[in-house]
Amino acid sequence: MGPPRAGQDPAQPLDAPQDGVLGGTASGPALQPAHSGEGCEPEAAAPPPANPDLESALRKVGSRVIPLCFSVALMNHLDRSNLAYASLALNRDNNFDAHIYSVGAALFFVTFAVFQVPANLVMVRVGFRPWLAFLLVAWGIVAVCFMFISSAWSFYLLRLLLGVFEAGAFPAMWYALSVFFPRRRITKPYAYLTIGIMVANVIGSPLATGLLAMDGLGGLRGWQWLFLVEGLPSILLGLVIFLMLPNSIASARFLTPPEREALAAEVALDHVPGPLANDLRGAMALLGATLRNGYIWMSGLCGALTSVASHTYLAYTPIIISNLLAGTALSSKSSVAAGAGNKSLLPVALALVPYSLASATSFVVAASSQRRDEQFWHVCGPLLSAGVILALFPPLAKAAIPAGFLSLSISLALAAAANGPAMALVSRLCKGPEAVVALPLFSSFSVIGGIVGPLLTGALMGRLGGFTFVTIIMGSLMVATGLLVIVLRAWVMHDGGLPDGGVAQRTPGKPSLRGPSRIVPPGLPSAADDVCVLGRTVHRAPAAAKADAV
Repeated sequence: MGPPRAGQDPAQPLDAPQDGVLGGTASGPALQPAHSGEGCEPEAAAPPPANPDLESALRKVGSRVIPLCFSVALMNHLDRSNLAYASLALNRDNNFDAHIYSVGAALFFVTFAVFQVPANLVMVRVGFRPWLAFLLVAWGIVAVCFMFISSAWSFYLLRLLLGVFEAGAFPAMWYALSVFFPRRRITKPYAYLTIGIMVANVIGSPLATGLLAMDGLGGLRGWQWLFLVEGLPSILLGLVIFLMLPNSIASARFLTPPEREALAAEVALDHVPGPLANDLRGAMALLGATLRNGYIWMSGLCGALTSVASHTYLAYTPIIISNLLAGTALSSKSSVAAGAGNKSLLPVALALVPYSLASATSFVVAASSQRRDEQFWHVCGPLLSAGVILALFPPLAKAAIPAGFLSLSISLALAAAANGPAMALVSRLCKGPEAVVALPLFSSFSVIGGIVGPLLTGALMGRLGGFTFVTIIMGSLMVATGLLVIVLRAWVMHDGGLPDGGVAQRTPGKPSLRGPSRIVPPGLPSAADDVCVLGRTVHRAPAAAKADAV
């Protein structure tokens, strides 16, 4: 690999951001020259003076790009999760049982998982601004069509189509944020996408309560009003994204020329040459490099396990609350349908509590992770805690309804809080431009839980009755995921990386299990030097030996 091609805009590299976790090369703020044989303790060193143009640019970009991405995340989740709020009335009016509902809930994630990587490769070709605008309009139309559901097959078809068009939204936003934010400042922007999901549920709860109360108005059922009113804003937002979201730093006219230059230079430190995804050969090279990265497979396993629980939360929270209030959450009398009248309104309204708590917790954990430049413990800590608390739901719910509700709310909030640091962690475990493929591939693994979780929940409810075994199994999966994240951290340390500010030194001559992470871009320290990689000292191999590194 050589330097960037002539004419390539460094403000919008096709290479995704990354860190040299292993091997011995790194760039960006995490890389500082060090003397051979000495430890590197970045926390003790004086911080570099702030660049006023860079800080001003980051503030302006944050005020323009983050709200737009936040709005896309909000509508993306609102249009997929409103099924949970409509479920009690929808299932009753269409005579859907737990099997039909769980299959429909799961089918969305089939196409959602399959189309994430292809959608991101298309995005690289056409640009994230027009691509996001197209996706918003397309899934908004499909979301409105949910008001015409009249059979199980129409329900299944629309869920599949919604998954196709929503699949590319989050990968495109992850890429867009990597274009505008340097690696050390990206954990909180990633977390705002998670907060957008939680806010969608916060506003979705009272909004759904009001729309469901319109039952019979204009000859429409309440759930039909819900799908109509919540689908139309996505179409309008698509037009806003096309008009207001810049497609690169160079096209961000709200920045002054010095601000664009400062931000472009800072972001470029996190990007290195590599295979590009602007043709089939480049796309296959990126896919092959990603599939050879063992860390991504381990991350995907973690994402798949924890998403079984998280997607069950999203599909069943109002249903669990409804059964908890009725005293049937732990019995064979539990149901996915509401009783006659407006008995679905109170559970939908109460869902506001766990999602509000999740929004606040996600911000706090992401801020802590970004401030400390650490992700492993900020992922495993919340997951371990959430798993234990959720597994305690049966005895707590049996003891008192408020205790069960508190268990559900706290565990949901902690599980959601791990998402922002998790995405930042996956991007750090990538080599070169892998993140263009690795992030959507990780997300595809994660949404396996969207298929397994609802189906498993429906089967357990049908055979064992209630949510006793459901919550114990989901809690156990989150605990297992937290432990796997600790194993992943140990693996990274064994390979020579210590990504949380500690001091360590690789044994000279000891090869990395993954090999070198990338070539040093021009202008960085020579390959013969030692450098501080993610807060530790490593020895570089001679430059000649790294000539063919990915």
